[in-house]
Amino acid sequence: MHMTDETPYYADVVLPLALPAPYYTYRVPPAMQKDISKGKRVLVQFGPRKIYTAIVIALHHHPPLSGKTKEILEIADDTPMVNDLQLAFWQWMSTYYLCSPGEVMNAALPAPFKLESETRISFHPAFISSGDLSEKEQALLNLIKQKKKIPAGKLLKEWKNKNLMPLLQSLLLRGAISVEEELEKKTGGKKDIFLTLDPSFHDKEALCTLKEKLRRAPKQLEMLECFLSCSHAENGTGTLQVSRSRLLKECKGSYSVCDTLIRKGILRIKEKTADIPPPETSLDYSINPLTPAQQKAFDNIIRAFSRKNVVLLHGVTSSGKTEIYFHLIEKTLQEGKQVLFMMPEIALTTQMAQRVKKIFGNRVAIYHSKHPERQRADIWQGLMRNEIQIVLGVRSSLFLPFSSLGLVIVDEEHEPSYKQFEPAPRYHARDAVIMLATLHKASVLLGSATPSLESYFNSMTGKYERVVLAERYGNIQLPLIQVTDILKAVKKKQFHIHFTEALLASIRQTLDRGKQVILFQNRRGFSLFFQCTECGWIPRCRHCNISLTYHKSIHRMVCHYCGHSSIPPVECPECKKNSLRMMGFGTEKAAESIQHFFPQARIARLDLDSARSHKHYEDILTDFEAGNIDILIGTQMITKGLDFPNVALVGILNADNLLNFPDFRSFERGYQLMAQVAGRAGRKNEQGLVVIQTSHPEHPVIRQVVHYDYEGMCSEQLKERKIFGYPPFTRLIRIIIQHHKENVCEEASAMLASRFKAIKEIEVAGPMMPAAARIKGRHVRHVVIKIPRHQTLSIVKEKVREIMQFVHRDRSFGGLSVYADVDPY
Repeated sequence: MHMTDETPYYADVVLPLALPAPYYTYRVPPAMQKDISKGKRVLVQFGPRKIYTAIVIALHHHPPLSGKTKEILEIADDTPMVNDLQLAFWQWMSTYYLCSPGEVMNAALPAPFKLESETRISFHPAFISSGDLSEKEQALLNLIKQKKKIPAGKLLKEWKNKNLMPLLQSLLLRGAISVEEELEKKTGGKKDIFLTLDPSFHDKEALCTLKEKLRRAPKQLEMLECFLSCSHAENGTGTLQVSRSRLLKECKGSYSVCDTLIRKGILRIKEKTADIPPPETSLDYSINPLTPAQQKAFDNIIRAFSRKNVVLLHGVTSSGKTEIYFHLIEKTLQEGKQVLFMMPEIALTTQMAQRVKKIFGNRVAIYHSKHPERQRADIWQGLMRNEIQIVLGVRSSLFLPFSSLGLVIVDEEHEPSYKQFEPAPRYHARDAVIMLATLHKASVLLGSATPSLESYFNSMTGKYERVVLAERYGNIQLPLIQVTDILKAVKKKQFHIHFTEALLASIRQTLDRGKQVILFQNRRGFSLFFQCTECGWIPRCRHCNISLTYHKSIHRMVCHYCGHSSIPPVECPECKKNSLRMMGFGTEKAAESIQHFFPQARIARLDLDSARSHKHYEDILTDFEAGNIDILIGTQMITKGLDFPNVALVGILNADNLLNFPDFRSFERGYQLMAQVAGRAGRKNEQGLVVIQTSHPEHPVIRQVVHYDYEGMCSEQLKERKIFGYPPFTRLIRIIIQHHKENVCEEASAMLASRFKAIKEIEVAGPMMPAAARIKGRHVRHVVIKIPRHQTLSIVKEKVREIMQFVHRDRSFGGLSVYADVDPY
């Protein structure tokens, strides 16, 4: 909606901040009235001095009740940056997850789209000008060069012309400037200019006309022909990016000829980090034919989509769910719709990206937080221009500006990684994307070999459709699972360090056959903690009151909550005796121990400590796939959908750790982790072997894993949850209260719990002290609310929000932090 000639005009805007009001009202200056519209970004002053980028969500003629309004300083966009469906989705997310619209906006928009007064802007030293900057862009760039690092607020005052934001946006996307957030990431890599053919010439007829026009400029025509040859553009793909350095080398042409083609709008610049390869292109877009079992599942999914918009694909490990995904993607693209393909971890996108790009070429964009902010912003704008049809991404990809979303695939839908913990909004991407798909009238496919109990329950009660794929691809047998009793092995002196003789024998046989081994230990570090055997003292983090984990590689005890570390003491500081012993073990110690038994074996670890960078993670997986690693030891990172055909043995070093976690989902998650890691064994031509070490071999979950009894696990767990009132029979909201003074934290949490208990037909537990009762110097308390399924969720949440805001406004609780975690995981 554009404004008419009536005055005065007002705009309601959302600011990227956690604010008490959902929006704030600003006056629209007369000069901006014809250009402002819903979904555009504007610069506004909030507070006495600070300037922020805000999003316009409504335009009207009603002054705020206070009567005081500030003017909008500048409109940042020619066209809306956020569409109506996105704004509706933001509003739903804010309401459902009990957070502010500003927190949703902050999570949704890449940093380059939300510059504020404190954002520091600087000239990018590696930028190479191609001579296509406008006069104003060049003048602004010269000013930024003079100032080195200049805050955006100061730049706004010094820039005498109008329209600062569009100019900054243009310079940022060209790679001419950097913002503070990008510099902190230190992406490295030499910058090069990548070129692509302007979309107006993708049509063969338009391309032929262009060539005719360029016959009078033979050098330009020669360079265009060279570009087309490098990019395969004449074969109909047309969007493959070619680096300028490669084009000039291949064509033996000059910079001036290349710059002329850019100035004429024939070639377009795409700034890109040179160590990020340009997208691969497939010219045949061939997809493997489906097996009869896969084809049946595919047909059942299509029929199910005609009845419900959410379908659960329950396919055993190695059943070929991915091939079904590809056929569904192809069908969706043929219908002219976009696809969102979600994965739980950034790491998993590496293997999948190669497969998806091999089939669908340049129509795919990869979106996750490890990419530079500018690259993410480029994907955002590519979607706005309808240049991207498939997005492969992690949970944050659901915020992208889809205009014609037709299909959402949520792979490994059971994974807890889909849940966002910090900061707000604390959403679950699997659940939130279903609402996004509903707004777009799109279909959702949830895929897993071990579906979450919530999704399974929804499919059993008719909320979702369910399709089962029980046959492994190529009729590969499911791995044989053996259980070894740790306690019996200890009594018989058949347990050495952390390994039973049965597991060691299996490893030896596997390595002798030239096969690979995966060992799973869901703890990272060398030793879980130190403990004094005389007085029982355990070293804890002084900021979080959590036991410190010892990492031998750096010889430090580390807090996995806040990162604080210290050198292990030589003697116990309590009893002054030299009686400190390492208790428990993590992946680091397991790797050292297994090297003792197999000194010739090539061993590697895969956990958060050993794979801090995305590249290091990829290197480990590449080496393992190439056969350069014999034994891979890891945490749950190794359980997630990775396919290594030479793995013949999987060892689970301590299943008890998975089942004894104090959480109502521990048995479900224990089953999922063991079943998923077991699925890594025996992928080709022979049956794999899984050895589970446990002190409780008769545990019902261990028995269910051995017999692949997923249905039995679900049945038992659903009975338990119904008795004790846990999801999916109730909804949970966890209220987290934090303060640097323990007494204030306790008083505030007691007041909250008391007021919550006044709400009818809900159960309130707490206040309670969590396992991590102090984090980063702040004391923590929890209050848990259980809401029966028959209760109207929105009414209860509105009351909860009001109570939280009331306590937060209480001046006696100054400095208090109160927030909600809806559907905690």
